[in-house]
Amino acid sequence: ANTRYRLVKKILDTTPETMPLAIRYPVALKELLELPTPDGSIALTQMDRDRLGHHNDCFLYDSSDRGTYIRDTWMGDLSDKEERDIVLNMSTSYGGSKMVGGEACSGNGLGRSDSGAVTVLAEMAGQRFTELNMDFDANYIKQWKGINLSPSGNDPAETAFERISRKMGYRLRLIDATFSKDAVEESSFTLSATLSNDGFAGVIKMRPIYLVLDKGSKRYDIELSGVDVRKWVSGNILLKDQKVTLPLGMKPGMYTLALWLPDASANLQARPEYSIRFANQGTWDATNGYNVL
Repeated sequence: ANTRYRLVKKILDTTPETMPLAIRYPVALKELLELPTPDGSIALTQMDRDRLGHHNDCFLYDSSDRGTYIRDTWMGDLSDKEERDIVLNMSTSYGGSKMVGGEACSGNGLGRSDSGAVTVLAEMAGQRFTELNMDFDANYIKQWKGINLSPSGNDPAETAFERISRKMGYRLRLIDATFSKDAVEESSFTLSATLSNDGFAGVIKMRPIYLVLDKGSKRYDIELSGVDVRKWVSGNILLKDQKVTLPLGMKPGMYTLALWLPDASANLQARPEYSIRFANQGTWDATNGYNVL
């Protein structure tokens, strides 16, 4: 346990603070978070703790996912449910999702899979999956592509593979937005919006969110303060009244109003493919990488 602690702490200290770490075994994750700091080591910071997620390397294989669960530990023998609950109960200190993913493995059969994909969808939702290896296991991928699911809630009729693909990670959908159609330079402008995250998980890394006013020849990007998009986990999201002061010197005319969620890196913000695209039809501006209101 002490050796694992020192290894993980070294990785945390020598990689960017924005990079999540996925730990193979849930019990090892519990161990890292609860183990007294070994002699000669530095205690985990809260940011360290928030970066630690889970990588299930044999998802759906059998009742223990080929040893992912039910592993002996110095903390005592934990049951299958207790070890599964470690992942189910993971959350960051600020209310976001930790990184969870891995790959499925079916062995000689299809393990815990079922003809309706009920198990995989329920577990991915419950454990807030962000990623899954697309290349392994081929048996599962083939099965999911052959399962036709009926419409359910906000989900259309589609194959299980399509539903898993759509809901992996976050899927932000704009429901409505309220704002004035008139604006004046240096005056106050208020926007509120309701969104839904139809995905399994939230945004993993911090990123800014801007209100954009764009008239082609001139664009104004106004950052919305106090909004942490990592907290936009599955379910409804209320973006309460966002009051901003419009810049001095805005020229009269018609402006496009949009929400822009670019990458946090200044070097990537000009690249639309790194911006968050809402799931709505007709709102995405692929050239500018923002969502038109």
